[in-house]
Amino acid sequence: MNEMLQTIMERRSIRKYNDKPVTEEQLTDILEAGRYAPTGGNCQTVHFVVITNEEIRENLRGLVQEAFLQMEHSDDQYSNIQNSIKLSRRGNYAFDYHAPILVVVANRKGYPNAVADSACALQIKPRTGMQVDYIR
Repeated sequence: MNEMLQTIMERRSIRKYNDKPVTEEQLTDILEAGRYAPTGGNCQTVHFVVITNEEIRENLRGLVQEAFLQMEHSDDQYSNIQNSIKLSRRGNYAFDYHAPILVVVANRKGYPNAVADSACALQIKPRTGMQVDYIR
């Protein structure tokens, strides 16, 4: 099997993290790969925000939990939304699974290709000109 197919087939969603810190080199490699993701018309409007500060991540978890608390639960909702509402009502919802670093991928408001371009960056496919903000 070629390396690209093997990488795709071995991809996993991680929901539990160990206490081992992510090195600056590892983080740089991840961001560099995301920088090379394709963008519509080569507009390169994707923006990365790296949050390493635990207090800020905890505040974000609270804000997200509060947003889910405002939602009504219904049986025809997407199951992950239903689960997020239920966990929020119990007071233990953590969208980031307490990861040691949070990388937020953002784009220009109103930009028609924002979702697609950001999704490509999240898939980590190796571009220049990317903005990265570190919140420590």
